[in-house]
Amino acid sequence: MLVLRGLVRGYEDMKPFHEIGIFLGYPIEDVKGFIENKGQNCKCIGYWKVYNNEKEAEKTFQKYKKCTTIYRKKLKEGRSIEKLVVQL
Repeated sequence: MLVLRGLVRGYEDMKPFHEIGIFLGYPIEDVKGFIENKGQNCKCIGYWKVYNNEKEAEKTFQKYKKCTTIYRKKLKEGRSIEKLVVQL
């Protein structure tokens, strides 16, 4: 929770704050591309704007979509969030 508070404080103090993409796990090349291109001229858009490796990003987007589908199904079946969360 402290990390999140620091992140929010950082966001309030530093506009624009594109480093949030790094925290969320976006590829560093895409974060840099977003900053350098001011959010324009990306190759594709999925969970983030892609400026570098479009094929790899598309694979990741498909994995995220599959996970989302599975988790929604399990939640609908009554599985609790606590049971679905995995620790990395």
